[in-house]
Amino acid sequence: MNAPAQLTYLPADPTGRLYRCLAHQDYEAFATEIAAELPYERVGYDRLLAIWVDLQERQIAPPAEVLDVGCNNGLFSLGLGAAGYRVTGIENNIATAAKSGYPARLLDEAITVRDRLGWQQVSFHEMDIADYLTRTTTTPAVGLLLSVVHQWFAGYASTGQGEKSLAEIEKILRTFFSRIGRVVYYEGPETEPAAADVPLPLPQWFQTQGWVTHITPLAVSVAANSHLRTLYRLERR
Repeated sequence: MNAPAQLTYLPADPTGRLYRCLAHQDYEAFATEIAAELPYERVGYDRLLAIWVDLQERQIAPPAEVLDVGCNNGLFSLGLGAAGYRVTGIENNIATAAKSGYPARLLDEAITVRDRLGWQQVSFHEMDIADYLTRTTTTPAVGLLLSVVHQWFAGYASTGQGEKSLAEIEKILRTFFSRIGRVVYYEGPETEPAAADVPLPLPQWFQTQGWVTHITPLAVSVAANSHLRTLYRLERR
């Protein structure tokens, strides 16, 4: 079977049907919908469900606050919003200009689905993480850094657009980790070509900087480029 063209590395749910299944805890219908709609790539939902289960096991229950950095098309923001978490998704939309084939406005897609669902517990903002941390003082319980940190080293899609200096990255992450109350979920390339853009071992570097004390692998899934990626839980204890 030929897979449909992917406009982003995450699967899309423009009608909100999958999110409704999650909100109603109808997991059988959720599995049926995925099998029908996404026979070729389920990695985004694999990570979403791994995070959802881990939050429950760690007794971080809704309506805990979540900050989703680089929220893309809103998959994780809306997926956790379906469980009742209060989620803030931020997206700078630089990938739109950096890589041909991306949707004209990733964040518009997320907002459209959120409005279709009528969910007030999920908010989206178009801004860079540095600006967000400067303008707000929120202290969410949970932070998401999913396929985003490595983009800061060489720009989005390795184009140089959105590239930050190491000093800027350190400042952003130091502030980010200090704001998160309970746990951060991290995912990014480690063995695939994009990892060459990052001069530091991630996520181990976060630990050597003292921002986290514990790094726990949670799940391994296949990225859109067929490479394996590990989802990690990062904590300070």
